[in-house]
Amino acid sequence: MKINSILHSFNNKSAKRTNMTSIYKNKSGTEIAPENSYPVFFNARLYKDGFLSVSKLYIKRLIDNYKGDNNAISLLGQGTFGTVYNIFFPGKGNIAVKILTPGKPVLYGGGNLKKEAEILESIPAVCSRTQQLVDYFKFEGREHLVSSVVQGKPLSKQKNVAPELLDDITEELFKYDVNGLMFYDFNPNNILVHNNKAGFIDFEFMEYKNIKQKNFDAFNDFHHLDRNLYHPVKSNINSFENRCLGLVFKMPEAEKNSIIKNYLKSLSGYYNKRADFYSSLKSSDGISNKAVKYEKVLAELFKNPVDEIVNIEKNFIDLRFTTLNYHLYMQRKKENKLIEGDIETYGDFNKYITRMKHLVKDIFIGLNKLSQQHGNKDIEKYCGVNRVFAENFLRKNANPVYFALRQDTDAQKLEILQNTVMSNYNKRKNYINISRFNKEYDRLMNKYQNSPNFLTLFKSIKITYEKNMNFIQNEIL
Repeated sequence: MKINSILHSFNNKSAKRTNMTSIYKNKSGTEIAPENSYPVFFNARLYKDGFLSVSKLYIKRLIDNYKGDNNAISLLGQGTFGTVYNIFFPGKGNIAVKILTPGKPVLYGGGNLKKEAEILESIPAVCSRTQQLVDYFKFEGREHLVSSVVQGKPLSKQKNVAPELLDDITEELFKYDVNGLMFYDFNPNNILVHNNKAGFIDFEFMEYKNIKQKNFDAFNDFHHLDRNLYHPVKSNINSFENRCLGLVFKMPEAEKNSIIKNYLKSLSGYYNKRADFYSSLKSSDGISNKAVKYEKVLAELFKNPVDEIVNIEKNFIDLRFTTLNYHLYMQRKKENKLIEGDIETYGDFNKYITRMKHLVKDIFIGLNKLSQQHGNKDIEKYCGVNRVFAENFLRKNANPVYFALRQDTDAQKLEILQNTVMSNYNKRKNYINISRFNKEYDRLMNKYQNSPNFLTLFKSIKITYEKNMNFIQNEIL
């Protein structure tokens, strides 16, 4: 049952959206994504034919005179940048109308209703659990974003996380991934649950890939970078883990393990589909066989994960969750917007580093135990990749210099080049990318020769690059 749309549209726009693309199937007949959708098929635009003035006036008056829930209008939610109302439109049905909170600045991409409307317009019909755009318009000096109403209560308020709900979430996130959409704000309030089915809302912080960028796998944000060293790419799965699965750490240990185990089983299907998708792109995108095979390895290991893998993955999620929250704290501190408990929880950098080192130590203990007890080819691949990833993750995130300089354009460019080299390993003429990385590294070391902190950062990036490439070149899949 679709939960994300009570009202598809007030005119034939919903038909346009449904027919805007076809469904691509791989050789086995599995539906993967709209044909030709990866990575450039977006041509975002606002609907040109919207509400008539009389309809806009009706909506505006209901909002202006809102005093409490009634049959015509009720409050759906209030966030950092705006307020969302559920409005009943006579003869049509219910719509969600979002307006901005007066005086709130546009920050980090939030508070921009036009951008959010463009993103919603770009989401293909195959993403059936996602909020749908009805219209965007300005009327009497105020912007209005009109969309379908998504039923359900926030994931943050769910007492139980059923396996079918996790399947529903990972299936939709896969569709985002292969259509070039990246959602940075998968907080538990942006996933609504109804009858163990998920609906996705609030797309201020989603972006689609820049069609002018030549290498789409080089998008670099360590919070969202997945652990396939052979083809590092930002993934919505990691965004979901960073924000939403952090909730499990507030649960009893037995319940926590059960949720992680069910989540990994759900990921088994996700990785199988991604392997098929990568296979369909290999000839044109140069994705290596190693990258595809590792997706299959994960799919097989997560199908019925042993306890050691459940504990390792739980620690990885905690590692990401801890790091992301420390970065958010640093951002709040910079803006003088600390919240209750910030200083006690994150105020001591040494406490944060101690926790990170402890988690990585536990991951290594788990990987060694797993390798010894379940020695087989797939296990060895899994352990090898994650040893490299954990070591490099700690090298970067236990480095106070990185926190201070992570937004620097030169540092970001060097990391993007690093990921480009790995993504294109085994691709013809990849030596060109390697040469570009080395030249850029030498240029930066010369440019910042009198800036010790920058030199430390660039050296750290190169060490990470060399360890990753050494593993990729010498490990046999």
